[in-house]
Amino acid sequence: MPRQWMPLDVSTATPVARSGWGGMSGAGVLLPEGQLVGVVVGADADRQQRRLMVVPLEAALAASTAISRGGRR
Repeated sequence: MPRQWMPLDVSTATPVARSGWGGMSGAGVLLPEGQLVGVVVGADADRQQRRLMVVPLEAALAASTAISRGGRR
């Protein structure tokens, strides 16, 4: 798992197969208060379809800034 990714374990109903998460990549992850904290990048098939992988918003913004500068930090 890349360093900036973090797991998000789902406690509600989940799909039977990993493909059931299709279309979730790029979805925002919100706190109950409505704050955007990350973006879904994939699903972990080894966790009974209950674990999504998320890039925290801070890491996504830092990467975006680095890309816009041509890779320079």
